Amino acid sequence: MADNPTPRERSRRYQYPQKICEYAQLKNCVIVIKFSLIYFISLAANNNQNNNGGLMSFVYPIVPPIGALEHQKDRQGGANLEDLGQKLREYIKVGTPAERRIAKYFSEHLNELPFETASSVADRLELSPMTVGRFLRSLGYHGLDGIKVHLKENAPPVGLQLPNILERLQKDAGESRPLAAQIVEQVEILQHIYNLANQPQWHEAVSTILSSANVFIAAHPGLAGLGHHFCDRLTLARDHVLFLDGANGSYIQMFGAQSENNLTIIIDSPRFVASRLLARTARRAGHKVLLATGQFTEWAHEFANITLSLPPQRANSNDSLSGMMALLELISLAVTQAAGEAARNRIRRIEELQAMFAPAPLR
Repeated sequence: MADNPTPRERSRRYQYPQKICEYAQLKNCVIVIKFSLIYFISLAANNNQNNNGGLMSFVYPIVPPIGALEHQKDRQGGANLEDLGQKLREYIKVGTPAERRIAKYFSEHLNELPFETASSVADRLELSPMTVGRFLRSLGYHGLDGIKVHLKENAPPVGLQLPNILERLQKDAGESRPLAAQIVEQVEILQHIYNLANQPQWHEAVSTILSSANVFIAAHPGLAGLGHHFCDRLTLARDHVLFLDGANGSYIQMFGAQSENNLTIIIDSPRFVASRLLARTARRAGHKVLLATGQFTEWAHEFANITLSLPPQRANSNDSLSGMMALLELISLAVTQAAGEAARNRIRRIEELQAMFAPAPLR
């Protein structure tokens, strides 16, 4: 059983020749990694959702302050975050001046460590990278990458942090902070979509998208990017999906030939003044109409078979597409999940074709 030396004794165990060697290795082998700290709050549209896409497999979550680490358990059987917090507090009390500075910085800036390197921490604290590296080893890590992985693996799930996060957002929004107010509104929209996903019209929309012979997607030309993305997402689950922005002025692809069991999906927006006329024309042509729009659209129930509505935006907010983007992304995900094995086989085939026809890299 190893002894438990004090922080000062641990620091003195490193001999001078080792320090010279370690410093040379550090100077020659510094790798600067750019991390993108992503905070993502999502509400699952399906309780049995599987993350088969492998997205964001290495995302650093928000780490709570040192004082809130008592309840975190280590999943690997080693030291948990509370142990790390205890060690940092110990160094702040009895460490050398350099150790106290590093420990204080780490304890106050855990959320910023994914962006840091040993050299950048050393520059901030006006210390040598060798000193920072030695301190990390005394904590039990081989380098700053080790502590980053530890923070990622032991931070609480986002779901456990949501109450505190939302409480802070509400407080900041009440203090008239614009960004907080915008985020609160987006969270409310996500909650609305989550509730909508349990309603009959959501399930009807999913089944109709899968069972229709052809699916036409229409939007204002200014939303062509959003429409194309939604079209691509539905193509993962089925054939015969086409996006139309009406640039040719006729929608001939949609109405040129009579066909039964067609579906027209209209992405409504304040600028899409032709949406009502398009919905009426599609119904007269025998199409079913799925309308993605804001609440209180007066003509929705008159010309749309299925309506997926978003809550109205606040009066003082600019026209924002984030709610519509979330709605379309989640309905496309629900369609892919409902397609089951057929969608998975189709996605594998798409990946094979993309690998075959991908442009050769420039030489």
